[in-house]
Amino acid sequence: ILSGPAAPPPSPLPPPPDETAIRRALHGAWSRQTAAQWLPQNPARGQCNVTAAVIFDLLGGQILRTRLGDAWHYYNRFGDLRIDFTDSQFAAPGALFAPPIAYDDEVTTRGAAMAGVAEREHATLRHALISALGGPLDDPLDDPTA
Repeated sequence: ILSGPAAPPPSPLPPPPDETAIRRALHGAWSRQTAAQWLPQNPARGQCNVTAAVIFDLLGGQILRTRLGDAWHYYNRFGDLRIDFTDSQFAAPGALFAPPIAYDDEVTTRGAAMAGVAEREHATLRHALISALGGPLDDPLDDPTA
């Protein structure tokens, strides 16, 4: 019997929303409570690792990373499609790195993406994103106050 990494649980969201809907929902879900580097004029700033982990938890796929200076930048891949839901941070005021970035597409783990992310930040973003996309919030993991 072959075994590999455990698959994420089935998504609590309705049928997978499109990339535009997810981006719009994330824009409203990000806050200082989901990443300390957040800025009102650059909501995606500092959100890459928590966002990649939440998207992976809800929709599966893979988590990828690219080295930017001394830091890692995290994003997702579904099949052959790379989606960087936080790429807007590079062109907005207060950007930590200037676009364009050269993606390395190094496959990594949820654990690596979550390094330095507080569970409360993850739970807050997960809850806000599921709510914004119209999904059910009946899972205790989806309550950031629990």
